[in-house]
Amino acid sequence: MAKEIEKHTGIPCVEDCLVRTRNTVPQSKLTPTQRRVNIQNAFLLKDKEKLQEKNIVLVDDIFTTGATVNECTTILYQGGAKKVTVFCLSIAVESHRSV
Repeated sequence: MAKEIEKHTGIPCVEDCLVRTRNTVPQSKLTPTQRRVNIQNAFLLKDKEKLQEKNIVLVDDIFTTGATVNECTTILYQGGAKKVTVFCLSIAVESHRSV
C-alpha cells in the first residue's frame, strides 16, 4: 500500500526500517488485552538515521484495537521520528446485531 501511496503523492516510501522481529499469533484471533501483549517487542527499528527528525506516515491495512499501530508508533518516536501520522485502509467495527 505504501508504494502505491508513493506513486500518487510523491512521498517517499522507506521500506525495511521498521521490521518484525518475531512471529506473533494473528491479532484477529485475540482479545484486545491479548493483542497488546502479543505485539509487544515484536518490532525493531533497523535504520534510525533514515527517520531522525522526520515526519512519518505509518501505513497499515486494518485498525481494530490499535495495538499494532501503538506499538509501531512508540518505536518510531523512540527512534527519533518528529511526527507519526497513521493511515489505515479500513477500521474494524464490532457488530452487536444478532444473526
